[in-house]
Amino acid sequence: MSRIPIGWVKRPDGSYDFDPEVKTAIDEVVQIFREKETVLATVRELVRRGRELPSRPRPRGPIKRDPPSALPVRRFLTHPWYAGTLVYGRTEEIPALGDQKARRVRLPEDRWIKVLNHHPAYYTVAEQEEFKKVLKAHRYQARRHPRNGAALCQGLLKCARCGVSLSVNYPRKATFRYLCQRNQTTFGRRRCVNFPGQAVDNAVERLFLAVLKAPPVELLQQALAEARAAEQVYTARIEADGKRLRYTEQLARDRYRECDPRNRLVAAELEIEFEQAKQAVIDFECRRASEPPRPPIDGTEEEVRELCELVADIPKLFRDAAVTQKERKLLLQCLIGKIIIEVDAEGIDGTIHWRSGETSKFRVWRTPGVHRLIHQRHDEGLTVPEIVVWLAEGDPQTGQDVAAHESVQSTNSSRSGA
Repeated sequence: MSRIPIGWVKRPDGSYDFDPEVKTAIDEVVQIFREKETVLATVRELVRRGRELPSRPRPRGPIKRDPPSALPVRRFLTHPWYAGTLVYGRTEEIPALGDQKARRVRLPEDRWIKVLNHHPAYYTVAEQEEFKKVLKAHRYQARRHPRNGAALCQGLLKCARCGVSLSVNYPRKATFRYLCQRNQTTFGRRRCVNFPGQAVDNAVERLFLAVLKAPPVELLQQALAEARAAEQVYTARIEADGKRLRYTEQLARDRYRECDPRNRLVAAELEIEFEQAKQAVIDFECRRASEPPRPPIDGTEEEVRELCELVADIPKLFRDAAVTQKERKLLLQCLIGKIIIEVDAEGIDGTIHWRSGETSKFRVWRTPGVHRLIHQRHDEGLTVPEIVVWLAEGDPQTGQDVAAHESVQSTNSSRSGA
């Protein structure tokens, strides 16, 4: 049965009534959503009115008041309890197989067991269905799978503050920006991260191609050996499970056959044990038959070396005009799991988490940081042409290319204005 959410109190006779401590707040959320028709607009209106939303972190704990956010608003609008519906059977357990543990999965809504009009409702079932349709129409579809847009790191960047994936915005055809929208979409506040993306893409591409120029033969050989060993362990475990179940079935069969039929109660109990053991074997064989075939793990050391030689050509192929941006993103995601981004006033710090488990760090200067570097070089005695050459060659610390003319001109103008 679904756990009772906040909004009701239980009477001594077992029936339910509205919780007077929170009913006004929930009614206000529903009323605002009827007017605004989006979760974000509802949150903003609640913030404007200075409201707080009730919550109960523990099932029987005291009620807390939290700043308005998208999650509780969405829960008040979509949870079946708020439409007076009791729900059973929202999850189902899948039994263990081999080295896979038993797990519980969520079932689609059409398989839930529902009891309508079980308790007082904040709105009708039909109105909740309308709420869901409106929310679905306005739902943002995360686009983490590679597409043909210019943003090379699309789907890989994560905000260090919020832990959510950065979105991509294309304000103009030739430019793009990375931004974190959690504060905006959840709390109705300003975005915490918003920056041009080309410099970050260049830094990630530079580190990515540096890895491919020197492919680690020993690492590939070790990974191949580990994959073979894991496959052997998996196969042995499956075979052991099958032997154990068949032995249990044979033991139950022998005990049932050797039982004196005149002992009807004992015979009936042994027959049930035999049937259960036989059914367990049948279920095991069915699960094995329904599993997709596992790809073979083969390859000699010579093939591994040939693969490394092939990989060594990827840096040249990566920038080839025939390669699409989507294919470049797919190549990036083969080696990179995620990139954590932290932004300050002068620059952007990134930490690349490679799928091998290692990490690499980079820093990209923002405009104030570039201006500070130019001031430093000017104070060191470099002339403007020398600074332009230095910028064109790229910052030796970060490898970042900087638009020399614009940077020097803006710095000179700021100095002359001062």
